[in-house]
Amino acid sequence: MNTIQTYLDSMFAHLDDRPEVLHLKEEIQTNMLDKYHDLIRNGASENEAVGKVISEFGNIDELLEELNLSQDKTPSNPISLPLLSQNEINNYLADQTYAGLLTGLGTFLIIASVAILLSLLSIFGEENNLAIGAGTSFIIVSIVLAVALYIISGQKGKKYDYINNGEYILSTKNRQEIIEKAESFESTHSLSTIMGVALIILPVIPVIIVGMMDLSDRFVLLATSALVLGIAAAVLIFIYFGNIKSMYQSLLKNTISEKSSPQDIQKHQRDRKTNRFIEDVYWPIVTVIYLIWSFSTAAWHISWLIFVIAGIFEDAIRALFDIEKNQ
Repeated sequence: MNTIQTYLDSMFAHLDDRPEVLHLKEEIQTNMLDKYHDLIRNGASENEAVGKVISEFGNIDELLEELNLSQDKTPSNPISLPLLSQNEINNYLADQTYAGLLTGLGTFLIIASVAILLSLLSIFGEENNLAIGAGTSFIIVSIVLAVALYIISGQKGKKYDYINNGEYILSTKNRQEIIEKAESFESTHSLSTIMGVALIILPVIPVIIVGMMDLSDRFVLLATSALVLGIAAAVLIFIYFGNIKSMYQSLLKNTISEKSSPQDIQKHQRDRKTNRFIEDVYWPIVTVIYLIWSFSTAAWHISWLIFVIAGIFEDAIRALFDIEKNQ
């Protein structure tokens, strides 16, 4: 039934919210759903029912013409931007969640491999060549696996560049659903943050105790290994759950909807291009200038002010030309 709703939303996307338009849409939606449920009751599969409803319903242009609802209206979205469907949103959330998990696992492997090396040195001694060789080999293998996971994760997200870049339109209905999901996820994100912090802080206690008791280096290495492993687990949690939160933020930061005016869409595209220029060109140039100035004059104590000045200049330009961030 989501397909029917998405189809209907797209057909009415170029119309405004006049009472007669909303009444017509509601009436058509009721008829389509009644037909859909009748087909299901008569033994049709969900896909067959949806296909038949849409094919029988056809195009609404003629109906709108008869009711004089469309001919006098200028499309509110003359600039070509795709309207995200519910299916696209679901796929984006699922794939990006998986990509975040892969990224988190890759980082976990790298950090945890150091804990393995410390554990081996604790068990077999710091000068044991076998322990050093095995631990080092495990670190190298972990790095290779992590790089593979990063590559797979990057490929997963690459097909959604148009979403990450804000090149889409979000329906009011879908935006509200995303807001509700984001709000319900807040408690989960807060809990994950608490867990991550606990995984970092709690392993510090054994390290402090071992240090106060003046035990052998083996116990110090073992306690440090537990601390590093806790950090690895915390980083995995931060990346995974932080990525989910950023997905919702990425979808919601785009304020363009099917009801946005052409001027709003043009401003959105202008702001998005300007922000991309600032991120990809402006700040890298500022960084290069900072490094050249610092290395050539050794004035590290004052050269950092270039970032403050650059930030003030950026804010002034944004205010002057009414450019919003994070488009």
